[in-house]
Amino acid sequence: MTTPRIAFVTTSLMLGGAENQVALLAERMSHDGLPTQVISLRTPTAHTSRLRRAGVPVISLKMEHASQRALAPIRLTRALRAFQTDVAHAHMVHANILVRATRPLHRTPRVITTAHAIYEGGRILDAAYRATDRFSDLTTHVCSQGLRRMMHDGLCPSARAAVVPNAVDVTELRSHRASGQALRRALNPHHRFVWLTVTRLEPPKDLATLLRAFARLPGDDELWVVGDGFERARHERAVQTQVRDPSRVRFLGHRDDVADLMWAADAFVLSSHQEALPMTLLEASAVGLPCLASDVGGVREALPPQPAGRAVPDRDVAAMVEAMKPIRHATPEARATMGAAAVRFVRDRFDVPQIARRWQQWYLTPAPSAFRHEVAA
Repeated sequence: MTTPRIAFVTTSLMLGGAENQVALLAERMSHDGLPTQVISLRTPTAHTSRLRRAGVPVISLKMEHASQRALAPIRLTRALRAFQTDVAHAHMVHANILVRATRPLHRTPRVITTAHAIYEGGRILDAAYRATDRFSDLTTHVCSQGLRRMMHDGLCPSARAAVVPNAVDVTELRSHRASGQALRRALNPHHRFVWLTVTRLEPPKDLATLLRAFARLPGDDELWVVGDGFERARHERAVQTQVRDPSRVRFLGHRDDVADLMWAADAFVLSSHQEALPMTLLEASAVGLPCLASDVGGVREALPPQPAGRAVPDRDVAAMVEAMKPIRHATPEARATMGAAAVRFVRDRFDVPQIARRWQQWYLTPAPSAFRHEVAA
């Protein structure tokens, strides 16, 4: 197999960390000369224009419609065969299980499945992972804790398991400096210190802890909240009673200019109590922001060393306040030093060219026995 044909199969294509990763990897594989396509189980809501500009066709199985679900195995098999797929690389639990379960039909020479969450489902999905494991040549996870959990619970054998972290395009993110600084002038005319969080407004992301911590900070800092979700209205009401000046908390909703907003901010904070390897932390570090996050899942793997990155116990408001203070009171020169360290950390470990090369080595590996078990101690 000299130039493998790669089909990325994903549960969805939307604005989310796992979906962003699929799009980034597919784009990079096409850039590197590997014929690539993306198959989404659900109708895409993001990334399609970007992928097609990169020469990557996108196929939707439209499984959000009940009438299409029974046909999905047949349509997936046809798509993989028509593309003459050499490697089917699935992402997220439903795509992983479907690609494995249908392998006797599509007979793709190499199947790799990647998990993006510590717990991707309950007992039924775990059982499905166990039952279909023999149809996957390699199972990977984006963080060490997630893979250890899968192996501990018997979802995959260590001989065919590895950690491959998310990739970030450091060069592209750093190209937003000028537009980000212009956005800062537009959004922050009073030159306040800006904390930024990018998250879904849903219970696992625990924005409530961050809001309570921010309310305890002295001064007139601003908090910009990027993202949306069904808890947004509740959080907006909480700000009215918790924060001395509610106008200092800005709910910006979904944005297409997150990289610009990162350049416009002074520090990044994430208060989730469920995470694997958060893309937003890697992206904020690549921009050069000091980062603070709840110590859950693979967060420590995504945080640069102190003082550029700080981890605090999840749901601990007091600890978050105390960790925010040193970042807030650091001189601009000290924060610039933190930022430079964060950029080096991400470039050395997560930059897309090196992660893409690692995947390509596995796409070209002559036999599954050559896969190396890689789990951090």
